[in-house]
Amino acid sequence: MFIQMSRLSRDQKRKKKLAERHERLAARPKPLLLYSKEQIAEAVHRAVCQYTGSDGFGFCRWYAICGWLLLQDLGYKNVVLQGGRLSLQPDPDEPTQWIEMDPSHGVDGELHCWLVLPDQNMSAGRQPMGRNVQVIDFAARQYRNYVERLSMIDGEPPQWRWASSPDFIWHSFEELPSWLLVSAQEEPTNAIYQSLNLTEGKCLLALVKSHLGRQ
Repeated sequence: MFIQMSRLSRDQKRKKKLAERHERLAARPKPLLLYSKEQIAEAVHRAVCQYTGSDGFGFCRWYAICGWLLLQDLGYKNVVLQGGRLSLQPDPDEPTQWIEMDPSHGVDGELHCWLVLPDQNMSAGRQPMGRNVQVIDFAARQYRNYVERLSMIDGEPPQWRWASSPDFIWHSFEELPSWLLVSAQEEPTNAIYQSLNLTEGKCLLALVKSHLGRQ
């Protein structure tokens, strides 16, 4: 009888340890692969809309900053904010017609913001190449709006003629769509970093994490 009780006690301890281990594992941050690009992009979009009280149009800087904060929180390394020129070719039948955002007026002008992400497995000190760097633009769902609401050609607003407009861009530089060009510039990029505010950053990060279901 004593042996049976002793065995029962050991079983209880083992079950308790297993339960405690399960609780510790459940409390750990989820690995990167448990969050798809689609989930991350949607969480960023919802956070930007809620934070700005808008549909997100005209807030590419917040898309970029919000995504930058979230990706770092998720464990992505060396995520870089970029600011500069955005060029869109809205009509596949008009290959010479491009709509551009001119970043010459800095953070308050026609500045577009996005992210770049070097290959996470790239050796330290290695110079990134096009195939090693991913371009991430969480504001891509606004491309159609940029074309149709901000631009004029011969006195008429152009139309987005591609079959669809992506919700986000997350491709290597070499795999970007043929109708999209981004070109980072030092001055507008520095302006983005200089505009960062710690209080705003904390608020945005908490907001986007809540939309991702991450505490």
